[in-house]
Amino acid sequence: MDPSQDTQGESGKAFYERYRQHGNIEDLERCVAIWREEVQSAGNSDVETAYALHYLGLALQALFECYGQPNDLEEAIASYQHVLKLMPDGNADMPSALNNLGNALQTRYESSGSSVDLQDAIFHYTHAIELTPEGSPAMAPQLNNLGNALLTRYKFSGSSVDLQDAIVHYTHAIELNPEGSPYMASWLNNLGTALRRRYESSGSSVDLQDAIVHHTHAMELTPESSPDMASRLNNLGNALWTRYESSGSSVDLQDAIVHHTHAIELTPEGSPGMASWLNNLGIALRTRYKSSGSSVDLQDAIVHFTHAIELIPEDSPDMASWLNNLAIALQTRYESSGSSVDLQDAIVHYTHAIELTPEGSPYMASWLNNLGIALWTQYHSVDLQDAIVHHTHAIELTPKGHPKRACYFYRLGTLYFLSMESGYKEADNAIQAMHAFAGAMEQPSGDPYWSVKAGLKYIELLSMTPSISTPLPLTKLDAHQQILNLIPRVIWLGYDLQKRYRKLTSLNVSVSHAVADAITAGKYQQALEWLECSRAIVWAQVLQLHTPLDDLAQHHPQLASRLQATSTALQKDASELHATLASSNFPTSSKGHFHTRAKDAYDFALEYDHIIKEVRLLEGFKNFLQPKQASQLMASCIPGVVVIINMHRSRCDALVLIHNEDIIHIPLPLFSYNHARELQTQLWSIVRRRPKARNDMRDSDGNDLTESFPTAAGSSDTQLDEEVEMRTILYDLWAQIVRPIVDALKHKGFFESGLGGDLPHITWCPTGPLVFLPLHAAGIYPPHGISETIMDVAVSSYTPTLDVLLRPRAPRRDNNGGHANYPKLLVVHQPNVPGYVPIPRTVDEAEEIHKAFRSRANVVDEPNGTVEAVLEGMRTHDWVHLACHGMQDIENRLNSAFALSDGKLTLSRLMSEHIPSAELAVLSACQTAMGDEELPEEAIHLAAGMLNIGYRSVIGTMWSIYDESAPIVMKPFYRTMAKQVAKGGEVQPAYALHEATRVLRKKVGEKNFMQWVPYIHLGL
Repeated sequence: MDPSQDTQGESGKAFYERYRQHGNIEDLERCVAIWREEVQSAGNSDVETAYALHYLGLALQALFECYGQPNDLEEAIASYQHVLKLMPDGNADMPSALNNLGNALQTRYESSGSSVDLQDAIFHYTHAIELTPEGSPAMAPQLNNLGNALLTRYKFSGSSVDLQDAIVHYTHAIELNPEGSPYMASWLNNLGTALRRRYESSGSSVDLQDAIVHHTHAMELTPESSPDMASRLNNLGNALWTRYESSGSSVDLQDAIVHHTHAIELTPEGSPGMASWLNNLGIALRTRYKSSGSSVDLQDAIVHFTHAIELIPEDSPDMASWLNNLAIALQTRYESSGSSVDLQDAIVHYTHAIELTPEGSPYMASWLNNLGIALWTQYHSVDLQDAIVHHTHAIELTPKGHPKRACYFYRLGTLYFLSMESGYKEADNAIQAMHAFAGAMEQPSGDPYWSVKAGLKYIELLSMTPSISTPLPLTKLDAHQQILNLIPRVIWLGYDLQKRYRKLTSLNVSVSHAVADAITAGKYQQALEWLECSRAIVWAQVLQLHTPLDDLAQHHPQLASRLQATSTALQKDASELHATLASSNFPTSSKGHFHTRAKDAYDFALEYDHIIKEVRLLEGFKNFLQPKQASQLMASCIPGVVVIINMHRSRCDALVLIHNEDIIHIPLPLFSYNHARELQTQLWSIVRRRPKARNDMRDSDGNDLTESFPTAAGSSDTQLDEEVEMRTILYDLWAQIVRPIVDALKHKGFFESGLGGDLPHITWCPTGPLVFLPLHAAGIYPPHGISETIMDVAVSSYTPTLDVLLRPRAPRRDNNGGHANYPKLLVVHQPNVPGYVPIPRTVDEAEEIHKAFRSRANVVDEPNGTVEAVLEGMRTHDWVHLACHGMQDIENRLNSAFALSDGKLTLSRLMSEHIPSAELAVLSACQTAMGDEELPEEAIHLAAGMLNIGYRSVIGTMWSIYDESAPIVMKPFYRTMAKQVAKGGEVQPAYALHEATRVLRKKVGEKNFMQWVPYIHLGL
């Protein structure tokens, strides 16, 4: 179609090409004017007229995309249609003319919503491809355009065939496109959009990752001045927002907002793209509001949604979706403001969206679900029944395997649950609710969060309606098992550490409930397995990355190598990266680097999951990295005894593990979960009145108490109150928990002898609020009666999990790698860290340790005790002693830290370490074993951190300690340890601490409980 070589026509083409490169609209307007003149001057020549109309149509369509004036688009369509009329059959330019008309009709569909236009566009694109010979350079653009039309039809048809065909056509177009083609950016962008759509229906994370890769590549290939840059930015923003929804990476969300904002800044007022960019920015801001709580974000989102809707006609195919988005934002504002107007407006918009959505649309189920939620929120009896109808319809419209089905089933179950509670057809609604919750638990794809929530409601409902005789979809124990199986998926390895802990907190899964039900059923081994696999879950994920792969490497070396490489990458990315992102000092200048690292962590987690599944299909590896079975866990009691105490509102029990014995069940009917909470509250009230740092020895009036170090001679009124309260706490723990367990063990002959003739050893593994209570000091203390304590009959230790007790001891090595009989000991003391209260007695501690171990103790003082120096020292020494300030960060437990000379050695930093040769860590600092009240089973504290990076034994503190107390404890502790080392064989830090605590207790007086009780031993 090139009969004319006149200067005017060439000038029009030049203006058009310059506009495509630089986006100068004046060039485009001049181009339109030139080609209108060319049409008029063509006279009776069909060929020249068709040629001029062709370029006029292209220019007018581009002008419409800038200003959105319908007349421009109508004239473009008329021009293309006229071209086809003038063109004889068999003309070589027919495919190009059909393709151009298809483009214009699809553009009109996008503004008018006329399905006829879209169908005609698909027809013309298909016809164009049929007429185009293989190898023609026109084939690739036509495949891309047909892909666009099919993807657009998918949005309202929901046809997976349309979506799959679109992806096939986009992929084929890219394969045919030569490197450096000006169209590559556009087609990569389109393929990315289609893959993101498929991810939304299939849940395939591979599709989402590929979509982000293609969108990023498309943006990199697009000049900043290009009129397509806004679209590229918008689509990349959409993909990043989608990944944020699944990964929780705050970097993805922030970048999505930046890209959407930039797209709006690049788009002139009146452009058809403006409405879409505003809508998408609104979605991202509304999402950020959920985590930030910023009312500005929510208000801006509502403004953008409203503006977007104002910019599109009523019959726009986007109207339903955007009304739904505005409704969600208004309902969200209602939840914080309580404005009934917002809720009513939300219901109106949801209803309108449904009215505008054709049956078969993949979005109909979502709109119905959202309306159901709003009616549920309004919660009048009629609205509740309407909500059930809408949710039921939503499930019917949602195909099996769709990632949202679990959420829909959960919400339907909740509606039936509410109907049951209102007294309406109580039994029928209870049964319907159970079936809906069971349906949510059985969904194989989508967010497992909803399946777990459904399982918890299912169990709650079973407890409320024990008399139902109708056959149930699941037994209570089956439901518990499904929940526990799903938890690792909820706190997936690809999430950052903070999100994993947030997810656990929001779920509020009561493992103790499952264990209590298993105990009630007499299934003690199942109870033991459930307790172990559901405690310290995040730690277990971190530790799993360090698992030796010797057996796998022997039989399948390539697979082992892949798994090792992936594990190593995850250790680096998922710990160091996410700890940085969680901190308040995240450097904006490094955002691109950390964004790449966040993507890497996500990719590595996907690869890790894939390899694990691959390994478990191999012969002999079915149970590879699966939770340990009861028979394996019971070996944790060698030597000594392990006592697991399960706390639930329904019952309290101990499960005792003794070598060569079945699990011993000891009911604890005298104790209760509520009483444990009362004792915890009482203890923490005392702790909060105490100094929070080692040398912070001041009374409530600020008077220095250092010179009046309390001894057995006397105490203040405050100390007297604490003494009375502590006696009560320790008495209750003895009388209601520890004494019944001791009595039961005496019947088994456990207390007849201990290790080497010493006291026997008990390792406590408590749950719930009991985690925070000092079982190791339980007893009767005068004047309550004749002294009778657990310390008189046993040495106590604690463990967060049984797996900690199953670790083999690594041999000690000398500096040349040979076997060593004596441990290498790193002693770090920090008496004068800037910004902290001086703790001068840390110097005394270091001197006492040096006396006991002489040249084997490597003493590091200020200013050499830097974070990196201490970590490097830990890697090369068997034992480490940290005499410094320790702090538990209540707001962010991962920021709990040791204060060193150049900064904080945080828990999150420790989580990136693995020291397989580590033997003993002594944490002579405050609050090193104080956990998280919301997640007591997760052991989120510094002492557990040391256990989990490899140390077999850890000495920690349950609350703050006095600077004066520490040397009194450490002198006998290390002297005992030195004697044990000299004898050879296994050292017993628990016994050494038992003796050291006895010395401190005698020095300060038994009644000064807050000084000697906090020292505890964890591990072996």
